[in-house]
Amino acid sequence: MDELTQAFLTSSLTILGGIIIFAVTKFGEIFCAEPVNHLNKLRGEIGHKLVLHANRFGNSDNLDDELMREASTEIRVLASELRSSVYVIKGYSLFSFFRLIEPKQNVLNASRELIGLSNSITRSDHEVIHKRIDKIEEYLEIKT
Repeated sequence: MDELTQAFLTSSLTILGGIIIFAVTKFGEIFCAEPVNHLNKLRGEIGHKLVLHANRFGNSDNLDDELMREASTEIRVLASELRSSVYVIKGYSLFSFFRLIEPKQNVLNASRELIGLSNSITRSDHEVIHKRIDKIEEYLEIKT
């Protein structure tokens, strides 16, 4: 094999290797890293909304119906996004095993509690509402 052929073969293999490495890392980014980051951002956003709307939970006497519906809708949207994130992350069990994300059952339980909170936002049962918030914090490992 002459030098020109060897140089061409070496450069071709180098380019092919680079393309393969790029494709594998892009695949990992799109199907793993981005959904995991989205789930972690959702945890923060849920904590934010729990603090933001804390004055509305069980306090229907002091706030108008529109504010209550808005808070309820925002909490329900977060619950549905949280639930869907479980099914988007490929290799969820592996990420959970390495404690990069919460266990799947915790996320599903937190979503269920958020839906319950959304449903009971206008009720005056403070004890039930605070128990739901405590469970959400426990399941998602956040503190509000």
